[in-house]
Amino acid sequence: MPEPAEPSEATVAEAVGAACEAFPAWKSLPGASRGDHLHAWAGRIQERSEELAQALAREIGKPIL
Repeated sequence: MPEPAEPSEATVAEAVGAACEAFPAWKSLPGASRGDHLHAWAGRIQERSEELAQALAREIGKPIL
């Protein structure tokens, strides 16, 4: 079974930096607006659920039943 890739320190630092940069704007949104964004993201995930399921199945090496 293949091992998952380990992110480099630079990749982790970049992700953390991006999250820290984005957080103040996210925090300043009203709760209803944050909810709207989360609902939209959930819809996009659901639209691509088959594609995501196939990718995850390949990643972990288990069939989709």
